[in-house]
Amino acid sequence: MKKRLLLVPLLVAVPLLTACGSSNELKCERENDGAKRTIIVDFDSSKENATGITIQYTVDFSNVEDFSEWGCEDLEDCIKMVESEVEDCEKDDTFEACKVSNKTKTSVTVQGDMTKKSVEEELGGKTYDDTKKMFEDGGYTCK
Repeated sequence: MKKRLLLVPLLVAVPLLTACGSSNELKCERENDGAKRTIIVDFDSSKENATGITIQYTVDFSNVEDFSEWGCEDLEDCIKMVESEVEDCEKDDTFEACKVSNKTKTSVTVQGDMTKKSVEEELGGKTYDDTKKMFEDGGYTCK
């Protein structure tokens, strides 16, 4: 009976020490002039096929002195302008779901989830490593 009780913790520990605990998500970011674009790619368990892509676009206006450079009058106007990007996202057949995923007094994040068809068109045949290299070659930092 004691031998069986010792086996249970071993069976629980083995999956935690193997690839079972590794992430199948690739997160790549690129910043430019107060705007950050984050691309999150989900892969199947073998990391051979992308199963989903989420794109987040965050604009932080906290250090902006001249809002006219962004094409708006003031902070409130700029926040509304970025929020209105959800409407453009919803009209784009590339995305199946669009929303404002985060908002503070000085920043806003718009998020779009790509359709399965778009994921296949963008990353079909590319593995996790291929995709990571492609984004890093495009100026993104991936982890």
